[in-house]
Amino acid sequence: MAVAATLLVAWALAVGIPPVMAADTSEMRTTVWLLRHAEAGEGSDPSLSGAGRVRAGAWHRELGAPALRRVYATDTRRSRETAAAIAADAGAEVELYDPAEPGALIRLVVERNEPAVVVAHSNTLNPLAEALGAGPDLEEIGHDEHGRVYRVDLPSPACGRRCPKGG
Repeated sequence: MAVAATLLVAWALAVGIPPVMAADTSEMRTTVWLLRHAEAGEGSDPSLSGAGRVRAGAWHRELGAPALRRVYATDTRRSRETAAAIAADAGAEVELYDPAEPGALIRLVVERNEPAVVVAHSNTLNPLAEALGAGPDLEEIGHDEHGRVYRVDLPSPACGRRCPKGG
């Protein structure tokens, strides 16, 4: 069910429809979005392509201001450019993380417990999403697939012990 909802959000973002999320104040949560960098050109460290800039701009409108506090990216041009587009106008700075040390990023995201976006790669997105609770057995990401977006709701610090298990 969670994977189906995640794929629905990914589709809505890809076609430019803002996802509608019902607010439930009985379960206070912090949202973390995980996605693969937008489309890039060719080469060893390419910039975003025209299509990638369009996608990153759409993500900015959907995931950015006003609630976003943190944006994490790897130190590749395509990841930094995707993250910078999302962070624009949200008052969030892009923070670099080492994809070879996923545990450090997971600990940081959970510890800070702030609305965030994590920009990852095709081979790192699913393990990060699973570690944060997006569910087991996530579908493999194709080399040319750039629209996958996962939403993970972490328990908010204000939630305390009143929140249901898992949130």
